[in-house]
Amino acid sequence: MSKINFVEVRTFLHLFRSFDRLWSFFVLAFQAMVIVAWSPSGSLYAILEPNVFRNVLTIFITAAFLNFLQATLELVINRDAWRSLVCSQMIRFILKFVVAVAWMIILPTSYLSSIQNRPRGLVKLLNIWIGNIQSESIYSFAVTLYMLPNIFSAFFFICPPIRRTSEHSNSRIVRLLLWWNQPRLYVARGMYEDTCSVLKYTSFWMLLIICKFVFSYYVEISPIVRLTKAIMFVGKDYLRHTSGVIISLWAPIVM
Repeated sequence: MSKINFVEVRTFLHLFRSFDRLWSFFVLAFQAMVIVAWSPSGSLYAILEPNVFRNVLTIFITAAFLNFLQATLELVINRDAWRSLVCSQMIRFILKFVVAVAWMIILPTSYLSSIQNRPRGLVKLLNIWIGNIQSESIYSFAVTLYMLPNIFSAFFFICPPIRRTSEHSNSRIVRLLLWWNQPRLYVARGMYEDTCSVLKYTSFWMLLIICKFVFSYYVEISPIVRLTKAIMFVGKDYLRHTSGVIISLWAPIVM
């Protein structure tokens, strides 16, 4: 007889799948810090410059790729459990994969059009539907739409009473909205701390992460960026192959 219980596939990819939000956050923060440090001034205030800020916005393209990787892992790792899944769970996995693929196409396309100031592909099609609008506005609109679920999640996180009420609700609309993020039956559903405890918890981790990023930027990334620029400048006249030197410098920082 075929197996009816869930058989977990144990691979090293579980490290990313189980902690995808943590890995994604660190990857995006690293990318943003490298872009800011690579700017001509190399100061944190350089993010206020239009060109630097536009380059920093590429983190959403990276986020779309990481989200696609996470959705793909969900399909691969849970392949032995498909026979025991209900139809709604199968639809949820497939839709998440389709949406991840769509964002991985939409965000890079709209960003390239914003750089070239000439609509192409999907952006050109949107211009026909919506009217003559700037490509940069389309990319900003796409980023805002892409971030809406995270904005709502953050709002519900800092307001535990609303989250607790919604998870105990039997309304079909509420259940449909929660269905996209998590199944209805799971451990500790509707059990959250009060708002004051959540704010103290969040403040502690924000302070800790800010200190970590300040150290990483001023002690690790910024000096390596200046050294990398110097090596690339010298390499134009004296060194034939500088890629190995640059990789050896950045490998410990990336790790």
